[in-house]
Amino acid sequence: MANDYFSFKQFTVWQDKTAMKVGTDGVLLGTMAVHAGPRLVLDIGTGTGLVALIAAQRFPEAVVHAIDIEPDAALQARDNFAASPFAARLTAHCAALDDWTPQCTYDLIVCNPPYFTESLLPPDSRRSLARHTLTLTFRSLAAGTARLLAPDGVAAFIVPADACSRLETEMTLCGLHTTGRGMVCTSQPLSAQAGLAMLQQGGNAIDAAIATAICQTIVEPTNTGLGSDCFALVWVKDKLYGLNGSGYAPTHLTAEAARAAGCTDKIPFF
Repeated sequence: MANDYFSFKQFTVWQDKTAMKVGTDGVLLGTMAVHAGPRLVLDIGTGTGLVALIAAQRFPEAVVHAIDIEPDAALQARDNFAASPFAARLTAHCAALDDWTPQCTYDLIVCNPPYFTESLLPPDSRRSLARHTLTLTFRSLAAGTARLLAPDGVAAFIVPADACSRLETEMTLCGLHTTGRGMVCTSQPLSAQAGLAMLQQGGNAIDAAIATAICQTIVEPTNTGLGSDCFALVWVKDKLYGLNGSGYAPTHLTAEAARAAGCTDKIPFF
């Protein structure tokens, strides 16, 4: 039997009033949504308030608005917000996205939306609202996001792989565009965020790997250090390269020495 609450380091999420409990997808969304420093955040379909709480913890200057069409969920989120250290910056509202008309736009919009379209409905009507596109379709999500997102804002969603193309199509029709697909996995969430931020800024997988590795030397210095080994499989222009960077780096192999040897346009393969 699931617990009625889920404890994090800085807050506790009670889930006894909501049909949808704390899940891995919500934790990932809250942790991986990247923004340099949003002032206003909107959590669409907040449920227990989990994603909004993580956003408030990660962005200490942000004010977070959370909406949910289901009254019990909005009440649960409101209670969780009030008991958290971030209560002054969090508000929960019982409202549908189409009816949400604040006098502002948002720097960051997050949503773990319902995505089932044709599957059998569960007996719990509240669970149907949370998991099936009965009241929040991808089209309405895209339109609402386009209406509420600031000109330089970022929207972050988490959906199954087979639903990505449907969501991307609706976003494109509403004038929004994706920053590309990518995944960054490390043993430390902060370095994973560094790699993801690089992808979102237009970098490629190599850029993200370098950013992640540099960050690892700071956040996990016991296992990773400057000048340590590097192993990589890199796919570039329809060709696979294997890089074996094991062993000690020569003391005198400086950037200046490499340039003097004629290595000015690419990394040599040894």
